[in-house]
Amino acid sequence: MLDWFFKPKPIISRQPVKVAILFSERPYVSHYLLSEIESDSNVSDAIKIVAAISNIASASKGLFKMKRIECKILDEKTFMKKHASAQNPREKYFEWLASILSTLSPNIVVSDFFPADSIALEKILKVPVLDVAWASIEGSRIVTLFGRNCVRDAILASKRELQAGIFLTFNGTKNLLVLSKPLQLDLKRLSEISTSDEFEKYVNMFFEKFIWICAGPAMLMALKLIASASVAFKENKLYIGNDKQWLHGFYNMLTEHAQSYLGLTS
Repeated sequence: MLDWFFKPKPIISRQPVKVAILFSERPYVSHYLLSEIESDSNVSDAIKIVAAISNIASASKGLFKMKRIECKILDEKTFMKKHASAQNPREKYFEWLASILSTLSPNIVVSDFFPADSIALEKILKVPVLDVAWASIEGSRIVTLFGRNCVRDAILASKRELQAGIFLTFNGTKNLLVLSKPLQLDLKRLSEISTSDEFEKYVNMFFEKFIWICAGPAMLMALKLIASASVAFKENKLYIGNDKQWLHGFYNMLTEHAQSYLGLTS
């Protein structure tokens, strides 16, 4: 714990927290968020999904329309073709994204497997970014696999369980904020797979389980912690706590307590 005079500053100190979602072909983690937030009035008062933005023209918008949440399509492929001769066209795309996002005035952005590095996103968007990864504490290391194929990559890397980490990027640094409970893979079923089609079905099944058992609950917990002003920074270090006590670490959903970063490296 920290001395009384050391007071990290919460990244957001007022409610509601206004959230913008960035997604690609369809919502994954945000599907869980929308279903859970609206089911609890206390949570829905503290966390507001203000908009969603996709970079793909054919993205699935039905969920957001049903929830009456503004969903914008900023087709990256078309934009890149139009600006192919420009210097750093992808950077210009993100500048366009930032200009649209600024009109929505979110406090934080959730990257729902949006295909962009969160550090680059936060630098251009100038809003803290939450993104999700497969994550595990192995010895003294926090091991991560990012991207839409993180579950596939974990299975191919012979990992025995799935666990989600929610990472917060703020002021150019990325820190583990929440670690989910683990989900055991069905290793017996995996050993019986003999075709690529069976393997794809296995991966897809566990990816869905990963979203609803690991990643979704962990992302919701991250937003709850932020909404309660329990997430703060001091000298680019992340702290969990309150006005009286702060711990340099992350929230572990397995123990339901904050855990120190002491001895861990990314």
